[in-house]
Amino acid sequence: MRQTNLLPAADSSTGITPQGTTYSISGNKKINRRGCSTLVLIHGVGLNKAVWHPQIKAFSDDFKVIAYDLLGHGDSPLPSSRPTLRDYAAQLAELLDHLSLRQAHIAGHSMGALINIAFALAYAHRACSVIAMNIVYQRNAVQREAVLKRAEAVLQSNQIDGIELALQRWFDKETGTEALQKIARVRQWMKQADPAGYGRSYQFFAALGKMHEWELHCRGALTNGVSKQEIRAIVYAIAIYCGVPQGMECFRAARKVLEEAGEL
Repeated sequence: MRQTNLLPAADSSTGITPQGTTYSISGNKKINRRGCSTLVLIHGVGLNKAVWHPQIKAFSDDFKVIAYDLLGHGDSPLPSSRPTLRDYAAQLAELLDHLSLRQAHIAGHSMGALINIAFALAYAHRACSVIAMNIVYQRNAVQREAVLKRAEAVLQSNQIDGIELALQRWFDKETGTEALQKIARVRQWMKQADPAGYGRSYQFFAALGKMHEWELHCRGALTNGVSKQEIRAIVYAIAIYCGVPQGMECFRAARKVLEEAGEL
């Protein structure tokens, strides 16, 4: 993997899990209050754990804050050639196991938001809360195909194109010295990203939204002891963050899975 230059964080340390996930821990290590005192931050495609520096500073007085590199990003290992949501959820579970953490608040951005919802489905007892930011919203078949083509182009050329277009979309109308410095940091991270890791993750990210994926994770959630009430709560969250039409599709698919399992 390509090395990434992390911004310094107060009272922070770094580590690596047995399976190779790289992470940082920041904040007050002596926090010991009732309930969850750990916050895990999951970045989006093409970025790395350093992107959370402002949030780490903001929350480290009240939480032990963990940020980590997704598979294929930063210094974490590549995912398989055809990764699934289950792979990324399992990566987070392995990280928590390594740190002897039973539960945590899970916050994710973009692809990270999809991962934390998948994690909550598969490991409901380990997610104190789920914060899903800028999650994919009602992507249609044409849009999905366009994203898949971009992912395939990255994998074939071994080069990440379109960085400037992405920056324009993300930081439209942001000006001033601080904004320009922020844009420069994000540009650097995206240029440092491993094309194979980026392409595989982007390909997986683009393919999401197909109901067979959702059915697969519902079945896995039931196998892992998630109740139908907890699945219902996740569907409500999907409707809030992804829109009512997507929520209704997920509801129908979840109902099918529950009926097949004899839960309805």
